[in-house]
Amino acid sequence: MTSKKLMQVLITCLLSGFVFSQSSKISITELPDWIQPVQFENADEALEKKAGSFLYLLVDNQDHIPQQKSFRHRAYQIFSSQGIQDAGDITIDFDPEYQDIEFHSLKIIRDGKTINKLYLKDIQTVQRESNMERHIFDGSLTAIVNISDVRVNDIIEYSYTLHGYNPVHKGKYQNTYYLDFSVPLGRLHTEILTDRPIHYKVFNSELEPKISNRNGLKSYAFDIVQPKTVDYEDNVPSWYDANSYVQFSEYTSWKQVVGNYEPYFRVDHATRKFLQQQLANDFFEPNEDSLTQILRFVQDDIRYLGFEGGLNSHKPSDPKDVFERRFGDCKDKSLLLAELLKTQGIQAFPVLLNSVGGQEITEMLPSAKLFDHCIVQVQTDEGVRYIDPTINNQGGYLYSTYSPDYKFGLVLSNSSSEIVKFPTNQSKPVEIFETIHVEDIGGDATMNVSTTYYGSNADARRSEFSDSSLESIQQNYLDYYRLMYPSIEADEEIIFDDFRGENKIIVTESYKIPGFWSPSPENDQIIQADFYPLSLDSYVFPSENTNRKMPFYLNDELNINHNIAVILPESWNIEEDEVNISNKNFQYNYEVSGSGKRIDISHSYKNLSAFVAPEDYSAYVSDIQEIQKNLTYSITYNKGLGDSIVTTGISWPSVMIIAIALFAFSFLCYKVYYRYDPRPELDPRVFHRPIGGWLVLIAIGLCVAPVVMLVQLFQTPEYLGPATWELWRTGNPGMTLFILFEMIYNCGILVFGIFAAIVFFKKRTIAPKVMIVYLAASFVFLLADTVIALSLMPDYFTPQEESEFYGETLKAFFRAAIWIPYFLVSKRVKETFTVTLKDEPEPLEPAEEEVLIPLE
Repeated sequence: MTSKKLMQVLITCLLSGFVFSQSSKISITELPDWIQPVQFENADEALEKKAGSFLYLLVDNQDHIPQQKSFRHRAYQIFSSQGIQDAGDITIDFDPEYQDIEFHSLKIIRDGKTINKLYLKDIQTVQRESNMERHIFDGSLTAIVNISDVRVNDIIEYSYTLHGYNPVHKGKYQNTYYLDFSVPLGRLHTEILTDRPIHYKVFNSELEPKISNRNGLKSYAFDIVQPKTVDYEDNVPSWYDANSYVQFSEYTSWKQVVGNYEPYFRVDHATRKFLQQQLANDFFEPNEDSLTQILRFVQDDIRYLGFEGGLNSHKPSDPKDVFERRFGDCKDKSLLLAELLKTQGIQAFPVLLNSVGGQEITEMLPSAKLFDHCIVQVQTDEGVRYIDPTINNQGGYLYSTYSPDYKFGLVLSNSSSEIVKFPTNQSKPVEIFETIHVEDIGGDATMNVSTTYYGSNADARRSEFSDSSLESIQQNYLDYYRLMYPSIEADEEIIFDDFRGENKIIVTESYKIPGFWSPSPENDQIIQADFYPLSLDSYVFPSENTNRKMPFYLNDELNINHNIAVILPESWNIEEDEVNISNKNFQYNYEVSGSGKRIDISHSYKNLSAFVAPEDYSAYVSDIQEIQKNLTYSITYNKGLGDSIVTTGISWPSVMIIAIALFAFSFLCYKVYYRYDPRPELDPRVFHRPIGGWLVLIAIGLCVAPVVMLVQLFQTPEYLGPATWELWRTGNPGMTLFILFEMIYNCGILVFGIFAAIVFFKKRTIAPKVMIVYLAASFVFLLADTVIALSLMPDYFTPQEESEFYGETLKAFFRAAIWIPYFLVSKRVKETFTVTLKDEPEPLEPAEEEVLIPLE
């Protein structure tokens, strides 16, 4: 026999064995004698109006706890061809490790006649693994019957019994049944039979079970005709359940639950020794925290993959096996992490929880079936921390790693007897800084964005950049910004900086926005530029249905600071604004400020609760609508008005002001020149030294200063151009007055500098005092100019320009501090500046002890 034929035989045998083994789990039997027969009624007109493509007429659930059997009986009517497609077959899931299926009936009722459709050959078995996308394989099988010849108005009725309970629960019964649904139903019957004490609790209903004795067993039964239909509103919290339901459980305390499942999480000595040896074999990287390395190993290197059939649904794998095979589900990873930490002297225990409905756990009866997830509790001298080892790419250290707020959980330790509450996370805000440089009015713009993430937000971004290509991320970001700026283009690649130890991530983006301005919808002569915090867009447009009956979900960790800095090509009139909105559900702050060419817009939003109660929803929507009014900040520009303004040429009002200022200062100097003529301190007939020594430096400065000032006066566009008066017209008189002050001051310094040079070189007696005034005025006016400029336009100047301002002011101060004392006390000054305006100096009266020596 060739190897190919041998392989075919082996495969055939294996497949035959598989089919036989599964077929042995399915049989056709008579109805059990312990069930309570329940009949259904045809749908009345009112019920048919509520139906869709098909309608359930009966849902009948009966459990026999001593025999570990669950009887199911269904009947539904087809109303359309879509109903034939949707309900033309039946599917039943079961776990072949501990369950068998006994079919009792499958029939079509058509025009009052019954057609049998139950044949063992028509029952197919497949392994669908509906949770495969979540990397969970439970080993369950699905029995499928594709019913032939199904027609509109047919009633399909079938019944079966599942035999066997999961042995992991050690015979303890725990189950939950709904008493109403989100679809209409003709009749609901739910009943359990038990031979031992059991507890029940009904939620969201005043219904109570009918308790009776039947065949020596106690019966708890609900029988409801046309139970209410529950319609869910949008955006309800995941834990919220508006349906009525009943919970049954044999447990009387959470300590009993711990006692039943904690032994599954015990590890033998051999496994612990194995783990210790693995950590001793060069496991740790030097200079890194060992506990954090253990956490990262379990989170990132142990793949999440679970085989949860039978006992494995609640019993973890041996940590040794998980360590070696490098995969496991939440129970496996949690137990492995706890045991690895224990090798380092850290107390750690698995914790069972409900990842969706944890908020309601404390109201439920004790039961292990309430839990669907497992994490780790870590106990240290610094306190108790909770770690989810199934989350990968996390940042921080062992004691600072983020863990979702699962609300409540059950610690599996010998001392545990109650549900524990998880600590609430204090989230840091996402910090977004947008800087938009508008290149020119009506033109393009550039945008740079720097976003800093912390905690869970940093974890999410780290996973995003780890799982996706930079190209796809860039495209996603572009699509996001195109909601606001359709023409936006990437200018540079996104930069991703990961500070994993701090669990902080900074994402830097750079974009070009061609055609940044857009026409105003109301006036085609007006163009506008809009600035909008896209980060808040998903959170501030809730349903406006103020008649809400259900809670409205909020992400209680949402915390965003969105800052927009706009740099314009010219100064703009900015009206400052501030809005604060706060209630029990959120707080919002909005602020606009700026001056000159810069506008700063900041939005801060933080949720304060996990949901909005129905009675608070109307006020919540009203406050959100107030936020919406402040989201878009726009600036406008009138093209028609702008085109009518002369932007080049000479501003004749400025020329007139300069001429008047020059004339006024010249007239003042003229008066001083001829009216102020002090006598010299020394006789000019004896002392008339030429300009020399240190005075040469002053002479050079007096020659250069007027030329520099003249050039500055006529080359500064704000002085002679029309822009100054446009600022006045557009509502910025402060800037106009400042420019006029500077212009007049420069005219004064120019004239006074020329005047100082004249009296200096003529060696007039007034020269020292004129120089003192000139030097002092230069410093005082330059200081005032710097202070006023930086006060009016704090964001207009670059840091380099600001440094230059301070430098020039400091130079003027040192000039005044050096030369003013020199002109006051220098002997050379007194001996040089001795000339008066008069042609002949008057003789000086000698002092009593002074004797004049006649000249020969």
